[in-house]
Amino acid sequence: MKVKGSQLMSYVFYKVMHLTGIMMTMTALGAAILQTMNSGENRFPHKKLVGLLHGFGLLLALVGGFGLIARLGLDFHGWLWLKSLIWLILGAIITLIYKKRQWGLPLWLGLIAIGGFAAWLANTKPF
Repeated sequence: MKVKGSQLMSYVFYKVMHLTGIMMTMTALGAAILQTMNSGENRFPHKKLVGLLHGFGLLLALVGGFGLIARLGLDFHGWLWLKSLIWLILGAIITLIYKKRQWGLPLWLGLIAIGGFAAWLANTKPF
């Protein structure tokens, strides 16, 4: 793996940051889905914590992802535009989770599919 530039912040640092952000985001979305599916309410005791995990996770994923792009010296190809769109979807979908609680299971399965697709994009860089 070719790494460009100074090693102020290493490839591994950005990779861990990116993956931690993804785990935080997906955990928060899963918690929100389970809560709304089980209680039928979008207000629950730990809603702030879920929101913080979601927002901070998105931030870490974004900063870590762009750090990886810079560290590897990649151009902004089509697959990166698609990954950016996925990031926007993951940011906005929490609103849908709270507004459409009856869509809990399809949203949950959709998140798994989106996560798998994003991982495939990052590993294959198809376009």
